[in-house]
Amino acid sequence: TQSRSSAASDVYKRQVLNLLLNLWLIPRWQVEGAAWASLITQWLTAGVQVGLARRSHNVQGLGLLFLRALVYFGGLLLAGGLMRAASVPLATAGMALLALVLLPLSGLLRWSMVRDAMNWPLVR
Repeated sequence: TQSRSSAASDVYKRQVLNLLLNLWLIPRWQVEGAAWASLITQWLTAGVQVGLARRSHNVQGLGLLFLRALVYFGGLLLAGGLMRAASVPLATAGMALLALVLLPLSGLLRWSMVRDAMNWPLVR
């Protein structure tokens, strides 16, 4: 049917995009290049899916949600790059803490949701 062939075509397009990005980025940055290729492919895929959902199901608010997620991940990428450039010890722990702080700041979660997920009685 039409929707199956369209979905299959989308899968092939993403695979080709990921392959091309891998061919370009892996020789330059090895494992990090592969990770970036996957990240870029996933973000573009998510953006396309948000657009299709908005158009086909008349869903409101997905653009703002996607923008908030972009701010969140952009903040993580920026902070990770700064920590790496400064050779910050315990950068992984710092990134985990930053991830918890950026979720409510980006508007993706409320502070109470983060607190409940962590079950921290001191944060109440």
